[in-house]
Amino acid sequence: MEMRKAVKASEDDTVKSKKKRSKIEEKYADNPLKHSKKLKKINQEIEQQEKVKDTLKTTMMQYTAELARLNTAKSNVQKELNYSDSNIMSSSSSSESEDE
Repeated sequence: MEMRKAVKASEDDTVKSKKKRSKIEEKYADNPLKHSKKLKKINQEIEQQEKVKDTLKTTMMQYTAELARLNTAKSNVQKELNYSDSNIMSSSSSSESEDE
């Protein structure tokens, strides 16, 4: 759940930065040299935010895959335990009847 919030926050930051870039482009449309440093800085910020977002998404997918793998293993172990329990019960029942 926390990873999803982090991804969403990263996406929101990227959207804010892109809006900021658009405002600067509109404001200085007549003189692009005046705002090139600001735009370069914002573009770098956007690239960094995109990298963070991609990293978070990748990590979240890895955690999800690992969780699925662990749940499958847990299910398999529970099936084995149930199978073993039923075998123990049936063998103890048959040995009790043999004792009589």
